[in-house]
Amino acid sequence: MKNYPRAFRIAEVFQRELSNILLRKIADPRLQGVTITRVIISDDLKRATVFFDVLDKKQQLEKASKGFRSAHHLIKKELAKRIKLRFMPELHFEAEN
Repeated sequence: MKNYPRAFRIAEVFQRELSNILLRKIADPRLQGVTITRVIISDDLKRATVFFDVLDKKQQLEKASKGFRSAHHLIKKELAKRIKLRFMPELHFEAEN
């Protein structure tokens, strides 16, 4: 059995739950068709960088970024309900290159 760092395991759970939240809880049309590609959490669990991708990069990338800024607090609140951590990491959304 492999020995995975805690941040790596939590990042996998974050990715799964974020995808679920985007599908079921967020009704913002700017976030339709957005895929969470990966999540990187710092070792101290204070910062989570969420990478996303969109189908039509030219038109949707800026709209998706604005949608994430708008829904940031709702997403963080929903994650806190689903994942029990002492401190919820600060979420930063970045487009996948």
